[in-house]
Amino acid sequence: MSASLNIEHLPGDMTEETISQIFNAIGYRVVQAEIMPAKPGVGTCAAMVEFQSPAEAQFVMDTFNGTCLPGFDKPLAITYANKNGASSGPATLAAALAAVLMSGG
Repeated sequence: MSASLNIEHLPGDMTEETISQIFNAIGYRVVQAEIMPAKPGVGTCAAMVEFQSPAEAQFVMDTFNGTCLPGFDKPLAITYANKNGASSGPATLAAALAAVLMSGG
């Protein structure tokens, strides 16, 4: 099992620092986060986020599957990332992100 996740449908202005702050605020250590450029006309971006352990990545997927960020109609889509950054299975996140953003995180 991988400790890295690909997270899609993030706000277009998301930064590596912000995504790290969001997960750190809910108790999960982000080892590395890399934002992928937004596709033209889409308005959202994606990130590859590496957590401290595979268990943390699994918990994030299991706990926050199917939830949406405030103001977004589409839930974040999360997949495990393999060593070259490609996806290796479907899932979704967002409640933790929403809670942190709503609290001013």
